[in-house]
Amino acid sequence: MNRIAILVPSYNRPDILSFTIRTWLEAVGVDTAIIVADATSNEGVRRYEELFNKLEKRYPHIHLIYDLKKARRGSVNARNLLLKLALETEAQHLFMGDDDLILPNSRFLYKMSRYIDKDQSIGMVSGRVIALKRQHIDPDFYFNISGLRLADALTKVLGYVFLDVINGPRYAEFLPAYYMMSKDVAQKVRFDTLFDTPTAFREESDVQNQVKSLGYRLVLDPQIYFIHLAVEYGGNRSLIIMKERIYWKVRGHTAFIMKYEKSDVKKIWYSLAATLLLATYRPWHIVSIAKGLKEGFKTISKQTP
Repeated sequence: MNRIAILVPSYNRPDILSFTIRTWLEAVGVDTAIIVADATSNEGVRRYEELFNKLEKRYPHIHLIYDLKKARRGSVNARNLLLKLALETEAQHLFMGDDDLILPNSRFLYKMSRYIDKDQSIGMVSGRVIALKRQHIDPDFYFNISGLRLADALTKVLGYVFLDVINGPRYAEFLPAYYMMSKDVAQKVRFDTLFDTPTAFREESDVQNQVKSLGYRLVLDPQIYFIHLAVEYGGNRSLIIMKERIYWKVRGHTAFIMKYEKSDVKKIWYSLAATLLLATYRPWHIVSIAKGLKEGFKTISKQTP
């Protein structure tokens, strides 16, 4: 049986984690669970400690590793620590999840691992994400049109990441933020601190691009699916007002484009396309959009020698 590790970041949500984590610990093939948990209060730390003690007693066959702090390390730092801890284990397949994600079928992770085992050209595997409810701020959005695989084509043309989670199985340009990769692949990628922002926008797209840059392909299988509770509180990605969220979206996406595109023409086109898309989505935040575009250029230029 494949040795699978689940990797879960959690911030100020011990109650949600206590509900979701059991679905992952009972999955076929899982023998390791790694959790990086942050809390802003002593009470929060205590509740996480109580949860971990209960899990160790209930699942003695699971190698439970956790790093708990009274702090806020942020999404990028939490995920890099998860990868570091996972690489020190015997697990051969790593699944990056979240604390408000439910695994509805105990065999889904095993099925994902089989994709990787059967085809060494596959670097990451993900599935369909079903949001239990629509978030008030920045809800999950997927460009799903049954029978038409437009998301990947639009991504190539416009440079903006569109996700389709109903058509497949297929090789995809990008995947949702929850995915499995082999230990060998995980050794070669890291979450870039360039995207260590309040929304961490494009952090997962960046890692997936790193995987593709290594010559691997990404697979999306909609027959594998996860339930996203879409909890409105806690979480490593800050809950901020839409004006600020739009700013960080544009800034993160612009930095993402600047990091990977070599062609000046494509840089300009992709940046303008994203600006127009977001201006159509939230035209009353055009000032934040323009500011994000400007700061995105400045951020990446500071990192360029």
